[in-house]
Amino acid sequence: MIGKSISQYRIVEKLGEGGMGVVYKAEDTRLGRPVALKFLSDAVTHDREALERFQREAHLISSLNHPHICSLYDVGETDGQHYLVMEYLEGETLAARLERKPLEPTEALALAQQVGDALDQVHRRGMVHRDMKPSNIMLTGPKFARAKLLDFGLAKMAATSGSLSELATRSDTITSKGSIVGTFQYMAPEQLEGKTVDARTDIFAFGAVLYEMMTGQKAFHGESQASLISAILTAEPPPVSSVQPVAPPALDRAIQKCLAKDPADRWQSAGDLVSELKWIAEGGSQAGVVVTAAAQSRMSMRLLWAIVVVLGLAVMALLAVTWTHFRETPAARHLVRFTVGPPPPYILSDLDIPALAPDGTKLAFTARMPDGPSMLIVRELNSLEAKVIPGTAGASTPFWSPDSQQLGFFAGGKLKKVGLAGGPPVTLADGFCCGTWNRDGVILFTALDPTTRSLQIHRTGLEGGMAAQVTRADPSRSESGIRWPVFLPDGRRFLYLVNSSQPDAQGIYAASLDSELVTRIMPATANVAFVPPDWLVFPLGGQLMAQAFDWKGLRLGGEAVQMAEGVAGRGMPGSEIATYFSAVTDALAYIPGTSGPMALTWLGRKGNRLGTVGEPGEFSGPALSPNEEILAVARRDPATQTRDIWLIDLKRGTESRLTFDPADDFNPAWSPNGSHIAFTSARKGKRDIYEKAASGIGDEKLLLSSEIEKNVEYWSPDDRLLLFNVRLDSGLKQVWALPREGERKPFAILSGPVSVQSSPLSADGKFIAYQSAESKRLEIFIQNFPLATDRWQISTAGGTSPQWRSDGKELFYLQGSTLMAVDVKVNGSRLERGIPHVLFKAPFTVLGRNLFVPSRDGQKFLAILNVEQTGTPSITVELNWMSRLKR
Repeated sequence: MIGKSISQYRIVEKLGEGGMGVVYKAEDTRLGRPVALKFLSDAVTHDREALERFQREAHLISSLNHPHICSLYDVGETDGQHYLVMEYLEGETLAARLERKPLEPTEALALAQQVGDALDQVHRRGMVHRDMKPSNIMLTGPKFARAKLLDFGLAKMAATSGSLSELATRSDTITSKGSIVGTFQYMAPEQLEGKTVDARTDIFAFGAVLYEMMTGQKAFHGESQASLISAILTAEPPPVSSVQPVAPPALDRAIQKCLAKDPADRWQSAGDLVSELKWIAEGGSQAGVVVTAAAQSRMSMRLLWAIVVVLGLAVMALLAVTWTHFRETPAARHLVRFTVGPPPPYILSDLDIPALAPDGTKLAFTARMPDGPSMLIVRELNSLEAKVIPGTAGASTPFWSPDSQQLGFFAGGKLKKVGLAGGPPVTLADGFCCGTWNRDGVILFTALDPTTRSLQIHRTGLEGGMAAQVTRADPSRSESGIRWPVFLPDGRRFLYLVNSSQPDAQGIYAASLDSELVTRIMPATANVAFVPPDWLVFPLGGQLMAQAFDWKGLRLGGEAVQMAEGVAGRGMPGSEIATYFSAVTDALAYIPGTSGPMALTWLGRKGNRLGTVGEPGEFSGPALSPNEEILAVARRDPATQTRDIWLIDLKRGTESRLTFDPADDFNPAWSPNGSHIAFTSARKGKRDIYEKAASGIGDEKLLLSSEIEKNVEYWSPDDRLLLFNVRLDSGLKQVWALPREGERKPFAILSGPVSVQSSPLSADGKFIAYQSAESKRLEIFIQNFPLATDRWQISTAGGTSPQWRSDGKELFYLQGSTLMAVDVKVNGSRLERGIPHVLFKAPFTVLGRNLFVPSRDGQKFLAILNVEQTGTPSITVELNWMSRLKR
């Protein structure tokens, strides 16, 4: 390009090149002046988005006319290349100047006023610069005393790694594509978090630039992009005066206000900031930087005496407060423990999660009459009476509003709220469990992803309406569900639990309402609580632990301290689904007990426990043999944490192990004649389908191997098909069938735009039941099989885990933790269904296949439940529990 002429511009030399633009010095042969030509680089010439940004830059700069903003002379195009003709600036960038040493305070204030005035002009024209940094400020003129603001090409491009329009200078600091730390260094928190930016975003960046001008140091530091972002979001830089002693004292406040994390706390206009800088430069509030040695000495003596007086008064005040504390409230340092129960004849409902109010004065929990639904109960901790909240039938997992005056809860598949002052509950959204409420009226809760049917975090407001999904499981990490959100003090970030079969993916994570950035905090299997000012409380092996937690930096600190031993939960110790506790500052509530072991339990049609099968353990996917004499079930080995298929003889009570591979074996399904068992195995590093003789004789036979994740469901009654579900890369689940004869090529039998699974066939093989989320929540459907000529919706208020009675006259399913039944009558190829009715409620496990198994006559049901506790359960409350914590 050197020597080439573009219109009247003859290119003289190349000045620099960025990832999206190249800049040349040229001579305007018509006017006889040097100019800068900036071309869109060849790599992105045909990039429509880049071209639009290039044109937008031209439009923006052409509308600006200011002595401290680089001027745009012309725009053009030649041979398909777009270019700008800019003012050519002799000098150096502020970045190059600061590489040598910081500016003198008077020099820095003078230049800052010029840049601030230019920025004010930009803002007054309704624009936001979005890329304020030292390399976009050019120092020109005698002694480089004149500042020019450069580069307006990043409109709405806060995350762009390179600048389209690094302007024509003699600096070599033009940002290259992929070098993004320099841009991040000056980004405001809202810009990093992807929020809407405005003029105050530029003011934050301007404050960071001014800090660097005065001190020669970056305002924020980090060894990596992640740590730098964390510092910008949470840290405060040292005061300028602590780094540069001769800086005007009033400048500390001005810069601190620029760098406020909340835009509302910053200067609201660049014009106001420039006025402040002018006042400081003129010596306002003793802001002058030139004083005599004698004056400095006098000032130092006065300051020393002032510090002595202030410290003396502070020590006296501290002694007075300490004396008052020990004299008037000696019990405040002692642990106080008592129990809370529901008003008779209520009993705690299936060991639901208690919830302490944020102010620590009230406890909410659920309880039920012996033959009635659960109700919401509130107990003032300074009262002996508990209050039943009307209209809350079926309530579970309550949570509080920030002001401790309202409660959120879940009932009938809905998220609801109710005020303590009275009035009926208000329905907000479809929801499953586990809510948290911030001071801005945003509620996060767990609901089903209508497409993948996995549990995910959703959000809604106090007026309800359509809830928006906040999280999404990552199928590549085998994330099967996300639940238990907990807001952190800023009301934007929150913690949550991720369920996954991969140990390095399972755990507690942190995310934000305003960003897609996700951080894994710790391994975990159950809910946690954040306790102000900086503690996490969580279960570990049936114990309740507390550990210091820097919620701004998202880091655990110190060692975990045991708070309570023997806390009830659902699941085995170390693999709990939920632990029954709540914690706030100086108040802790939990239900004593254990998280296991589990027992294979027979339940009658009224939910009464009829007895257990085999020894307690950790089980999943029980399946009864066709003659109901043998139970096949996956049992986890506590030592290896892997599962194998076991067989339990229900008549003799004997147990035998069927599979012995060290990998996971689970989801057993019986052949129609009871001779073989199909199961899922992860022995090749992926989930494949195997078969083995129920006698245990012979080796396993591989039936189906592929890269896609698959899980055995049911064997067809005619022995022709083996049904299994697959999880696609999109996260969707479908039901497929593997033929037992012929080419044995698997094919889809239930698929669609949403997840479908849990698909048992009726005893005659003419109908298939399944759960689908096509109506925005999981419902139970039945359709003809194998030809889907008709379909009938069975459930009316949500449903999962359908199971047939062996004679096909009744279908059972779960509605939350309630077992439902529907009468079914077959008339040829038609099906007549009755109205769903409740059988009973029980603490069914919420994960896995075959959450319950009906007997052939439908008079009893085998389920995996916690071993039944003796005595009447109650809630233990501890006050001042934090007195046991040591840093």
